[in-house]
Amino acid sequence: YVFNAGVSCDFRSGTFIKDEDLEPYIQNALDAIDYAIGPATSKWGKLRASNGHPKPYPLRYVEVGNEQEGPRYAARYNRFYSAIKKKFPAIEIMASMGIGNVNKRTLDSMKQVDYADEHAYKAAYWAMNNYDHFDKYKRGNWKMYVGEYATNNGVGSGNMIAALSDAVYIMGMERNSDLVKMSSYAPLLVNTNDVDWPVNLVNFDASKSFGRISYYAIKMMNDHRADVNLATTTTILPPAVKKPAFTGGIGLATWDTKTEYKDVEVIQNGQVVYKSDFINRPGDWQLLRGKWNVTSDSSLAQTAEGAQQFASLVNSKFETYTLKLKGRKIDGYNAFIIPFAVKDTNNFLRAHIGSWINQNTVFERVSNGYDVADISVSKKLPAKIEQGRWYDIRLEVGIDSVKCFLDDVLLMTYTEPAKVFCIAGRDEASGDVILKIVNAAAEPAETTIQLNNLPGIKTTGELVTLSSKTGEEENSYDRPTKTIPVTELVDGINKDFKRVFPPFSISVLRVKTK
Repeated sequence: YVFNAGVSCDFRSGTFIKDEDLEPYIQNALDAIDYAIGPATSKWGKLRASNGHPKPYPLRYVEVGNEQEGPRYAARYNRFYSAIKKKFPAIEIMASMGIGNVNKRTLDSMKQVDYADEHAYKAAYWAMNNYDHFDKYKRGNWKMYVGEYATNNGVGSGNMIAALSDAVYIMGMERNSDLVKMSSYAPLLVNTNDVDWPVNLVNFDASKSFGRISYYAIKMMNDHRADVNLATTTTILPPAVKKPAFTGGIGLATWDTKTEYKDVEVIQNGQVVYKSDFINRPGDWQLLRGKWNVTSDSSLAQTAEGAQQFASLVNSKFETYTLKLKGRKIDGYNAFIIPFAVKDTNNFLRAHIGSWINQNTVFERVSNGYDVADISVSKKLPAKIEQGRWYDIRLEVGIDSVKCFLDDVLLMTYTEPAKVFCIAGRDEASGDVILKIVNAAAEPAETTIQLNNLPGIKTTGELVTLSSKTGEEENSYDRPTKTIPVTELVDGINKDFKRVFPPFSISVLRVKTK
């Protein structure tokens, strides 16, 4: 039961009622708890019984407010905690922590915490880049409930990439089950006649329903939840020949900003392989979204307002290279956006210099034209981009990492995350050893599995696989079971054996023991 703590959500307004007016809110929470679990002789328990439910409801947890943080909220939480524990000592009380992580300033200001509630709405591949997120928390006399989580950015309406990311996030929670005790995906349900949130777990209308791929991934993980974690080491061997991770074209873009670009160069192996000439060769560029004009000094200016204004170099495809250009902000909220690894006009990566109203810099992924997800941690700009000044911009695009420079100063670096993850545990009732493996790469993962210190391994086991041909696949009303788990028996298991896991796959391998 989450109750009103007399303060609005941080992401709404963060408005507090006066501290001296809080007592009715505390009493309201106490009355509601009494209605749920009080004896049939108490004021509110008697009302519950008269409403047809003499037995108490199985209420075990309450939470003070929703998505608040900071010392002022903590002081308010302390008052609720004391009042509730005094009257209902068995109830466990959860503290809100805002969005993103457990806020240390909040936690340190609380006298006692049973559970901290972390909400986590993340972009595609965030879980892969932050697999150690829960490892980093200093343990204390509190437990964690991840009350809301979802990969909901850069994943369409909920595709296979979302499921892979959700699965890796769950593996991070499982590996830290000394701390993380419960979790719940959000939002769980949506009536598709009235959609407010783009990514939901189960879609329905008046006559039918379907579960997104993430629904099946979460169910797989839960159906095969181990009782005991086993120490697991995953070693990724580098391929004999690395494939470039950022193959594709280049572009120019803006977001609510009028900007001009000039002197675009692509350099490979010390040689200039492309140099812009917007006056004499305007056809080099496809001007897709926005209002693009060639100026007298041979720059290309984008002068329309709005999001996702975009131009791309025609028929361009580069692997590893240096991209150099100049940019000048004319007007607007942000500054420069430099697309790279352009697959097509709707799918590419980009360096965003001056995001969040000209304050930050971040690498982003664009899919389906308008779906934007951060792929790196957003960093503060050393200084806001000035209007009317030309800046030198440089991207150094390597095999698996890209660096972004502004006036020869390194702003940020992005490296492709690992794509193969594994955890292991034991089912105490059956004796099964449960391996969970995610291969988020577009290629098969050829693995060697070594089961050390496990006696009596049987050669036949059970393998459950959830996989798709591409990361963009989604379930739908028309094809509700397009991507669902498949179970099979596998042979050849021993203490040291090989197994190939398909691209874009989540696998659960149950190893039987004698």
